[in-house]
Amino acid sequence: MKARLSRRQFIKATLGAAALFGGMGRRADLTAAESTLRAGGEQIVKSHCPLCHWGCGLDILVRDGAIVQVEGMPEDQESRGALCARGNDVKSFVYDADRVRYPLLRVGDKGQGQFQRISWEQVIDVIVDRWSAIIRESGPESIAGYIGSGGGVERYWLMPRLFNCLGSPNVFASTVDGQSSWAWGGKIVTGAFPLRSVEHLDRTRCFVIWGANPASSAGPFEPPRIFDQQSRGARLIVVDPRFTPLANGADEWAPIKPGTDGLLAWSLAQVIISERLLDRAFVEEWTEQFNGYQEIALRPAYSPENVAETCGVSADQIRRIARLYAINAPALIVGGRGIDHHSNGLQASAAIHSLAALTGNVNRPGGNTYFSYPVEPLKGVPALDYRIANSPGAAKGPVTLPTGLADPNRLWDLILAGGSDALWRQSVFVAPPMSKVAPAYGFQRAYPGSYQGKAYPIRSLLVQGGNPLIGLPEEMKGRAALQKLEFLVATDCYVNQTGAYADVILPAAPSPESIGLTGGSFPFGKQYVGLLEQAIPPLGESRSDIDIIRNLGWAMGYRREFNFSDAEFIDLLLSASPLTARLSLDRLKALPSRKIPLFQGEDYFPLPYSSERFATRSGKAVFFSATVPVDPDLAPIPGWSPPVEGPDETPTLWEKYPLVLAGGNVPVRSGSWTRNLMYAGELDPDSWAEMNPVDAASLGIREGDRAWIESKAGKALFKVRVTEALRPGVVWVVSRGAPTKGTSWSRARPSPNANALVEGAFNDLKSGPARFKEMLVRAVKEPST
Repeated sequence: MKARLSRRQFIKATLGAAALFGGMGRRADLTAAESTLRAGGEQIVKSHCPLCHWGCGLDILVRDGAIVQVEGMPEDQESRGALCARGNDVKSFVYDADRVRYPLLRVGDKGQGQFQRISWEQVIDVIVDRWSAIIRESGPESIAGYIGSGGGVERYWLMPRLFNCLGSPNVFASTVDGQSSWAWGGKIVTGAFPLRSVEHLDRTRCFVIWGANPASSAGPFEPPRIFDQQSRGARLIVVDPRFTPLANGADEWAPIKPGTDGLLAWSLAQVIISERLLDRAFVEEWTEQFNGYQEIALRPAYSPENVAETCGVSADQIRRIARLYAINAPALIVGGRGIDHHSNGLQASAAIHSLAALTGNVNRPGGNTYFSYPVEPLKGVPALDYRIANSPGAAKGPVTLPTGLADPNRLWDLILAGGSDALWRQSVFVAPPMSKVAPAYGFQRAYPGSYQGKAYPIRSLLVQGGNPLIGLPEEMKGRAALQKLEFLVATDCYVNQTGAYADVILPAAPSPESIGLTGGSFPFGKQYVGLLEQAIPPLGESRSDIDIIRNLGWAMGYRREFNFSDAEFIDLLLSASPLTARLSLDRLKALPSRKIPLFQGEDYFPLPYSSERFATRSGKAVFFSATVPVDPDLAPIPGWSPPVEGPDETPTLWEKYPLVLAGGNVPVRSGSWTRNLMYAGELDPDSWAEMNPVDAASLGIREGDRAWIESKAGKALFKVRVTEALRPGVVWVVSRGAPTKGTSWSRARPSPNANALVEGAFNDLKSGPARFKEMLVRAVKEPST
């Protein structure tokens, strides 16, 4: 359907879009005093934004040891001087009065957020005493770590190194809401992970934005480039149940029903094949198993007429989308979490990636790019020496960190179970098939409770720059787990919802108060390494992530293993990956943009523009009906399966919960730690839920009312926005809760957090994501007081 909202409706329905696009580039609202200071000769520190994975270039203006202004860096190859609302708020983030600047010791009940200031010496002594006692009583495995998503990539090596010294394999990461299904879907088809080649968007003739909202999640530079291409004749298709900012100018907006993405993909394939719109030459030369794929695609069940009602997209529109995509090459499908967060997310992802192979839009400038080199090289290469011969576990043999990170979806269950044999013996803890293929990109199911064949409790948790209470599913279960946990250590810039339960809090110095690295992150564009440069000294007694882990290592007796400065660790980190071994901190500092791409030119497009082969056993792309090419044990996943819950699958549950949950970020936010940004507080002080007028009227809910959104997993109270920008039958909620300012974060009560509604168990057992956008819910208006 064509966009039909008025401009007034559109702006109201997509809060923050103006903030995002209006915030691009250098800020024009500098005061006269600041302009004078600029003329006075401040130092300009070149760095990158730490507030999301894009890592846009920053010019940080510093005078007398203080930040005067933060602007976009024109030399940055990708952002080209543009900043989004988050990037423009780096200064307010650094100087936020609510930041933690000194070590804190809890003095009240857990969850109440009552702390007193203590010294670094005191807080280290407290940690060492408690950890030493736990190790003596139940072994080092009873101590776990959790790595948050903010900051530099160095923490992905720092915490595992510390825990390997201690003798614990239990390091979790906040990646449960990532795009692992989209990644593995690309690997099924091409043998390599999908990337987004931002610098080649000027060659794209058709954009398909599928389950994604680049205006909120893709940095400040991708949407304008898409609009520029549209002005040159490129076509734009948006597949999303929500009318996103890009949908406003789209040729086609398909308001798909959640969980039916794979079904739509198969129907598009049928149209492309039956109307002979496929790239026959590419299919014959560079793919295999097309006949089996074609047989599935041409089944009557996948005709546009037969899928239209289930998908919520008309048969005519399905045909129009198929033709637009197939005819206007090169075409790029931008897949997002709207595809991933379902029980059939991997199945749908592989079907969508198969469309790229069917039309020859694979490794073609302007099309979909798949690269066989390691994705996120600074995270996924286990070359840094984690085997510490003199660790406490040496008597039992070398302590070896599992290849990858532990699955965080069951963290709360593991804490609450207290070492129950029954829990870790459940079949759900069997390693998912994808972990066999590349463990660094599939969560390890070698769960803490089953390590080395014995059960043990998780008694202590170190959370570094994370907020698992908001970031993980099942918030209320998380609160119960944190109440039971014996000893919680948090390192953060804020006392967030998780930190309110901490026994001690260590003040973290974020970029630009510390040095670090930002790396190209799947699926965010080109693979690069950029410098997070230190611009000012840490405020108060804050310390860098490297410094904090180093001091904990020293205090636990591992001075030799942590015998490096912050700068030396950056060099050590760069040397750990074959892709970055040629780099050094000094070399990065010498670059105009403090950023270097790892692949360029022909290296980035190995097929069909060189003699390279696909990273599959046959050297060709493999259609969806095949097994994963590098794992012969994984069974085929042909066709489409509906979500595990729905009107036909679970009619009793559907009767009680007749709406489908969806959600995402808004432009002023990325993770929970950006909730306190100035723009977030001014433009988005509360998390909200969106409902279609049809649904709202049937429930007696009006604009501005507060309503409980409930699922079988939990409930949360949201302020409601009634909008035509969302298809009926769906409730769209802002992810990860409200800001931490004030006292609301400290109360042990449900926060307006979408993840409180989501079950914690993996529901796509092959790739990982929980069903963040598939849970069945209901809305109940809060009674007037």
